[in-house]
Amino acid sequence: MNCWGDNSDGQLGDGTNAEAPTPVEVVGIANAVAIAAGSESSCAVLETGTARCWGFNGNGQLGNGTDVDSNVPVDVVALSDAVSIGMGSNHSCAIRSGGAATCWGDNSSGELGNGTLTESSVPVPVVGLTDAVTADLGDDGTCAMTANGAVSCWGDSFRGALGNGVSDGSVFTIPVPVTDVDDAVALAVGSEHGCVTRVDASVWCWGDSSDGEAGAGLPSEILEPLVIDGVGAAVHVATGRDFTCAHLVDATVTCWGAGSRGQLGNGENPTSAGPSTVSGLTDVTDVTAGDFHACAVLVDVTMRCWGTNSSGQLGD
Repeated sequence: MNCWGDNSDGQLGDGTNAEAPTPVEVVGIANAVAIAAGSESSCAVLETGTARCWGFNGNGQLGNGTDVDSNVPVDVVALSDAVSIGMGSNHSCAIRSGGAATCWGDNSSGELGNGTLTESSVPVPVVGLTDAVTADLGDDGTCAMTANGAVSCWGDSFRGALGNGVSDGSVFTIPVPVTDVDDAVALAVGSEHGCVTRVDASVWCWGDSSDGEAGAGLPSEILEPLVIDGVGAAVHVATGRDFTCAHLVDATVTCWGAGSRGQLGNGENPTSAGPSTVSGLTDVTDVTAGDFHACAVLVDVTMRCWGTNSSGQLGD
């Protein structure tokens, strides 16, 4: 397993705190089946069902029962059946093999979903989730998709981030349904917005759209999911801090939202633009996004990245 970019808090996991503009090997991770990167921390699920995390740990987001940073992977406490993992700014969540969800780290906005506002440096169960298949995390909230295509979110509702029609900053400490979503096949959560791909390959988004990330030409706050026009048939979506990208059925990528740091990948820097094709990508198998950059995996198992590169996060 390899990481690159900023390493000021040890988030590359190579035993140093030195920035790396090219990939470096994570210490002691040889059998990862799922990975996640947060603001200043990273995690991996191993083929044994255990999880290991590294980097900043000021809110307990490494899940090892401490708040001490680590530049090498440490074991997440009492987790032996994880199948996927997600990281937000200061919290982490894993989906367990039976469909339950467990989270740890910052909980000042209820983002752990356990009915409290108490921070936890070890995993705590999310209330009421029994058939989750994936979870994605934002700054102060979390969303999970269930096996039947429903999506629920919890945490801070600021700017409509939970997709439940509320935007007044009310805190929801247990999952609440995203309005009228019952056929999702993929989920992605950005800083304060979320998106799903539905069975019909359409993309629907909600939350903060001050830069058009949840839909260009729409209000700056979208309280319930709205379809993104002009995307085309999508496989799944990836959400950055202020932009969104979709991996399309034709193996191309299209992005929308803020582009001031090149994160739309179209050779220009517009903001609040409608969906725009990423230049030079015609054989994409996956796409992911960070705060202000994105990366795609190609059919030949190489990677292409675009956007801000201030800490070497493009890996070039």
